[in-house]
Amino acid sequence: MQVKESYWITDVTLEKAILFFGYYGFNWTLWMGVISILFLIAFLIIFIKESKIFDKKEKFIISSGFGVYLGTITLGIIISVLFTPVIDERYIMPAAGVLLLTLSIILGKIEDKKLFIIS
Repeated sequence: MQVKESYWITDVTLEKAILFFGYYGFNWTLWMGVISILFLIAFLIIFIKESKIFDKKEKFIISSGFGVYLGTITLGIIISVLFTPVIDERYIMPAAGVLLLTLSIILGKIEDKKLFIIS
């Protein structure tokens, strides 16, 4: 594969990867990216721990939502590292919308008031 010399997408660094995974939330600084990733992990834990409140269709939709977001970023980083840089924030934006819808579905189904307030 050949790219032009004026190709503008830069190489993926660890800092950029963290910002990509935290893109759905606050990605202004590295620390905000880390906090967003921690929130994402917390929502994954809530989904796994409270899986009994979701029916089969909702579990599929929520799993797909996480898969779209995490898969887009992971695949983009792998291709960028192995071949040529292809991942940029504008490609993550649609996946972030899917993730936010997924998180709202999880929040809408939480019945435990303490867990809901913490979330």
